[in-house]
Amino acid sequence: MFASFFKIQLRNLIKRKGHAIINLLGLAVGLASCLAIMVWVQDELSYDRFHDNGESLYRMWVRWDYSGEPMRSSLTPAVLAAALKQDVPEVVRATRFNQEGKQFIKHDGRSFYDEELALADPDFLDMFSFPLTRGDKETALADRYSLIVTESMAARYFGRTDPVGQVLNINRQDFTVTAVMKDIPANSHMRFDCLAHFDSRPQYLIDITENWNVSAYYTYVQLSESATIEDVSAKSTAVVEQNRSKHEGATVEFDVQPIARIHLHHEITDYLEGHGDILYVYLFSALAVLLLLVAGINYMNLTTARATERAREIGLRKMVGASRLNLIRQLLIETLTTTIVAVLLAVVLVEAFLPVLSDWSGKQLQFSPFTDFLTLSIITAIVVLTTLLAGSYPAFILSAYIPATVLKGRIYSNPSGVLFRRLMVIGQFVASIVLIVGALTIQNQLNYIRDKELGFDKSNLLYMDMRGKFRQLYPEIKQQLTATTGIADVTAGRPPLTGYNSAFYVRVNGRLVPDDYRLGRSPVDADFIETMAMEIIDGRSFSPDGGDAPLAGFVLNETAITTLGPDVSVGSHLAFYGHSNTLDTLHFEGYIIGIVKDFHYRPLTNSISPVIMYHGPEELYDICIRVVPGQEQQAIAAVKVLWETHASEYPFEYQFVDDTIDEFYRTEARLKEMFGVFTALAVFISCLGLVGLASHAADRRVKEIGIRRVLGASVGNIVKLMSTEFVVLVMLASLVAVPAAWYVTGKWLEQFAYRVEIGWGLFALAILLAVLMAAATVGVQAVRAASANPIDSLRYE
Repeated sequence: MFASFFKIQLRNLIKRKGHAIINLLGLAVGLASCLAIMVWVQDELSYDRFHDNGESLYRMWVRWDYSGEPMRSSLTPAVLAAALKQDVPEVVRATRFNQEGKQFIKHDGRSFYDEELALADPDFLDMFSFPLTRGDKETALADRYSLIVTESMAARYFGRTDPVGQVLNINRQDFTVTAVMKDIPANSHMRFDCLAHFDSRPQYLIDITENWNVSAYYTYVQLSESATIEDVSAKSTAVVEQNRSKHEGATVEFDVQPIARIHLHHEITDYLEGHGDILYVYLFSALAVLLLLVAGINYMNLTTARATERAREIGLRKMVGASRLNLIRQLLIETLTTTIVAVLLAVVLVEAFLPVLSDWSGKQLQFSPFTDFLTLSIITAIVVLTTLLAGSYPAFILSAYIPATVLKGRIYSNPSGVLFRRLMVIGQFVASIVLIVGALTIQNQLNYIRDKELGFDKSNLLYMDMRGKFRQLYPEIKQQLTATTGIADVTAGRPPLTGYNSAFYVRVNGRLVPDDYRLGRSPVDADFIETMAMEIIDGRSFSPDGGDAPLAGFVLNETAITTLGPDVSVGSHLAFYGHSNTLDTLHFEGYIIGIVKDFHYRPLTNSISPVIMYHGPEELYDICIRVVPGQEQQAIAAVKVLWETHASEYPFEYQFVDDTIDEFYRTEARLKEMFGVFTALAVFISCLGLVGLASHAADRRVKEIGIRRVLGASVGNIVKLMSTEFVVLVMLASLVAVPAAWYVTGKWLEQFAYRVEIGWGLFALAILLAVLMAAATVGVQAVRAASANPIDSLRYE
């Protein structure tokens, strides 16, 4: 029986090769797109799920509320971990953790600046599944200056020599390698090349970490099986309240976040490094479903449209005893066979384009369709769902034909079937228009971010960390660079949008500001404002000769003035205090000397932050160099010569501010590429379906077209006649697509504090593109039909 089914299917495929190719290609492209998105989504959802204790591992976070303005941060006091182990019974283990960034390392007479160092407590190795290949985890972090290196780092530094017992000098402190760890998996939110004891920090930093009012580190806990989030939260908050100094008007609440949520759910700020976004997982998952639906609808439409050609076959099979159930089984098996072939073709397509997909997503994606159980299960589910989606309706329609009717040649298009196909075409183009609007919105938003006035000039602005004698000799180096060809200006300070420092406690005109945590403080050189091309709107900038007493005069942006209160203006007195909110540690004080026009200090996903700038020569760690356009290489070469003269032990590394800003929106840029490609594929699949339907319509109306041509109808008249129906369907689709697209794009844009407006012109453009593509697709088939010699279609009459 099954052999008979396959033989019949093969005959039909050979008879209608064009129809078969369109059906198979549309299904294969849709399935390939769905599988490609699945690979990316699967990778995003896999973060931090490889830990054996994963279900019991959490990161602490704190909710601060100053005057009704809550802030969520994952930064906590370093002393919290030990206190939780001691005072909260549900906490089985706890560790402090911090990523220190790249470190200056010396070994065997050579210097390196490539390795990322992390700090943690010994419990870290028992909590997280980062296996050791050499050494014992019970003693690997027992000593203050013990060091664990990854396999890759061990190979780079020691080759085939046993690393255990070797000494590395990190920031002028000797560390002894006690263990080797497997490389950190790519789907971990923690990234480092070597791990040291948390107490290996310099003594002055250890003193700071013992302060309950300094929240600058990460705390991870492992909870017991009987623990509840509510109990741990309440007890943790109580522990902190007992130890920290009280701040008037502030409430503090500690809570825990499962580590499996850290990568995708970033409602909590101060994350370790680049992260994903659950919104994009939802968005692309919906896109995968849409593509699968569009491909399935294509198959369904084309199969039912060709129903009349198989009607006599179905009638004959019923006459010789085939039951309806048998026919349904046959037609579903045909769909299943086509789907399996399409899936195999889709797998080949995904394998071929996986490097491109990895490049788009910024990941090294893995695709193991036949060895990974989860992937194989998903593919199997897709095959079953596609078979049921695409095959059920045609199977029930074709199997319902009455033998006597079809064998007499009385085969008419079922009005309900025609209506259903039209609804499916509308559904396809609803999806296509929504996707086109989404792609255009992403493009417009990225263009808006790129072109928006930031309040300073980001162009041709190079910056770099100053190290060693380069920092000590900054005034002399500045003079030399200023006189160098290719360099327009030189200053020092952290450029906007490349990082910021937080001020702590502030009194303005003797009044304590409760929202002090929101004030960014920025030590700068005297000519920083001029070099950045910022605009002073009141008062003055710093004296160009550095005549202002260091830390005595402040320049604030407009938002800072608004934040501090209506009584604050040029001449107001400010006092900055240290970490103790008892206000007994005055760091510096002075007067506001100027107000600068608002500028973006943080990415455009955030609103403009209040910023206080002051002339702080002792706190300058970054040099900023404005290079002459077209002379970048000469300028960089001049800086490199001075660097190798005064700081040759450190690697020469620099960045351009506009490159750093682009990096902030790298996720959105990659999203644009991926979304644009999959949108094009969705439109392509929809147009493939129109090709098949238009071709069938032309074949069905061949005599009518011949008669019209004989009676004098032009090719244009015939094309208009055949195209109108499909264009009308696309216009009807736009009525559903516009509100859906407006809602979806609006939700995506909400993540940006500064965003484009969704205008009607965008929707009109998307609808126009869809109409033009539909008209062009149908028009080609219509022209072919209208251009045929009418004698050929009417000859037998």
